[in-house]
This record gives sequence, C-alpha cells and structure tokens, in this order.
Amino acid sequence: MYGIKRNGISFSIHKLDEREKPYLWIENKDHCYLVGQLRNDKSAEMLQKVIDYVCFGNGEDKVMELFEQIGEEYGAV
Repeated sequence: MYGIKRNGISFSIHKLDEREKPYLWIENKDHCYLVGQLRNDKSAEMLQKVIDYVCFGNGEDKVMELFEQIGEEYGAV
C-alpha cells in the first residue's frame, strides 16, 4: 500500500493475507517489526499523507483538507 525507505530503514503500511485492516511495519536489515494495526484504509491513507507532508513537505493542501474533513466528521478538539 505505502512505504518509504531512508538510511536502510523502511516504514510501510500494508495488509496481511485476507485481513481487512492495514498494518504498520518497520524493517531494518533482515528484521521486520509489526508496529501496529490501523483502523481501516482511510486511516492508512491519512497516515500516508501526513508522513509525506512531515518528512518531505509534499501535499500540504491535501493534508490541511484532510484535517478539515476529520474535524467536521468527528468534531475538532
């Protein structure tokens, strides 16, 4: 689904087998660590956009629009 790699360390989001929910992984050398499970594909997409913005400065408009949608949907805190 999504992944970035830098300095030999990889951060990825993908699904396992037939399971519905995406998982967060960190890979280093020959080791792969399951970090956590995301709620759904929408959460995975949100995390991908935020990571791209924070790490690379990509898609500021998309991220801000996403936060506005979330605020409207769940009520901003």
